[in-house]
Amino acid sequence: MAINDNNKGFVLEFDFFVSQNLYFGPGKLSQLPDLAGGYGRTLLAAAIRENITVLMAQDPWHPALEKYAWAGGILAGRAKDMDRAAGCRRLMDLLDDWTGRFNMPRRSVYGVTPTHIGSIVDAAGQKNNPVHLSGDGMKRILEIRL
Repeated sequence: MAINDNNKGFVLEFDFFVSQNLYFGPGKLSQLPDLAGGYGRTLLAAAIRENITVLMAQDPWHPALEKYAWAGGILAGRAKDMDRAAGCRRLMDLLDDWTGRFNMPRRSVYGVTPTHIGSIVDAAGQKNNPVHLSGDGMKRILEIRL
């Protein structure tokens, strides 16, 4: 699926999903570099991949996986004939591709260094995330986008 004016809203909705579910924004993190201004956008692909990986291992029939698969199928133009695993793979691959194509800035651009990761994870929330991610899982998300 090509990115164009007709589907940019879908990308923004996923951005909103990540920013609402895995909160790596300002607030308790005031002592760290400014993390506002699209911080969630660059973490989107990594966060979705981590969520899907954990959900597949812990609860392969979790309703969130059906939603991820549906989104992957819609974006592939094959919503009706993709199984759950294929839809989830398609979504992860597509989000990885978009992250590269849009040259999403890495966290280091905002002054985040490996020494900040522990503090960010300690202050982060998972208020509506479909699965509780471990500290190591959250670190993986951040490290991928440093």
